[in-house]
Amino acid sequence: MRGGYRPGAGRRKLTEGERQAIDKIRARLPELVEVLMDRAVGHRYQDSMGRVYTAAPDVRAAMYLIDRGLGKVREEAATTSVDVSELIEALRGDGRRTENA
Repeated sequence: MRGGYRPGAGRRKLTEGERQAIDKIRARLPELVEVLMDRAVGHRYQDSMGRVYTAAPDVRAAMYLIDRGLGKVREEAATTSVDVSELIEALRGDGRRTENA
């Protein structure tokens, strides 16, 4: 059997609790993005006692924002190996040539 209607296929329905959680996240999305941006680039903050802390940039937060903003690299594209030795030699300009050149 190929194609056509299949019982039980497709995305499952969300529960009421899942819908409420998504609504809470959507309502605070600008604030959450701002927090992620602070984590990605590093920031200073002060607690209620007046102590000042400096947070180092978080690479994972930065990668998450890049992946969400620009799209995540497909696994097959990320794992493809390419022989770049000829390109490296040409960029070095050291005069070494391959037999094909």
